[in-house]
Amino acid sequence: MIRFATLLGIILISSFSFAQENQGTMDTLSFIRLGYGYTQLTAVHNGDTTIHSFYPNGQLESRKPMSTGIYQRYYDDGNLMWEQEMELGRANGEMKFYFEGSHLGTLEFKNDTIIDTIALSNKHTFVFGQFTYSSRIHGGMRRPDGSSNISNSKGNKMFAPVFAVKHQKDVPTAKYREFWTDMNGYFFFVAEEGSFGIFPDYQNIELITSDMGAPIGRQGSGSTITWNVTSPIKISGNFCYLPLHVNSIGYAP
Repeated sequence: MIRFATLLGIILISSFSFAQENQGTMDTLSFIRLGYGYTQLTAVHNGDTTIHSFYPNGQLESRKPMSTGIYQRYYDDGNLMWEQEMELGRANGEMKFYFEGSHLGTLEFKNDTIIDTIALSNKHTFVFGQFTYSSRIHGGMRRPDGSSNISNSKGNKMFAPVFAVKHQKDVPTAKYREFWTDMNGYFFFVAEEGSFGIFPDYQNIELITSDMGAPIGRQGSGSTITWNVTSPIKISGNFCYLPLHVNSIGYAP
């Protein structure tokens, strides 16, 4: 599977070859660090933009076209996790999921919305979902009328580390799965049937109750973050779609 250094070399060679043919056009490359050791390389060629993200070990995490094409995401060992048909920046067409080299299922999307389940494996149960967030910041500037400026934003969670805890009575709380969202907040993991709690990486696992009660929100630095999961999530059958939301309220000094 392609790693960061190899892919960068391929892109640079392609850029040079293309520039030899057309001196007026050349690829544009930009590189940023996303945190947690992740990196992102964006390539623009003839108006088409492709985003490549990499795991801390240099392994390709995903390859995503900004407009039309196939969006592929990989496990950190190089195996394919999913591939999704994109059209004009949205999920349109089939999305196929994989685990340990096996095809687990295929969903059909239209304008970023699941409209049909085409195929599901009988061997595994898998969870696919998306994190979204909303943020409300109360500014420190006081207006003449006594109010303060407030800033609101919402969107998808990018590269959030998350873990799942299985709900089992009389069994000590322990992490069942650890996984990451992608740049759009989408996540995927394979699980057996049962009840689970989904928590952010900053959640102290010792404080999670045996019945997956409401987790304690993170507080500090003038902000409060709350999680919308307040009871065990029931997973049954072969597929579960799970939308989750994070809400943040902050106060500027």
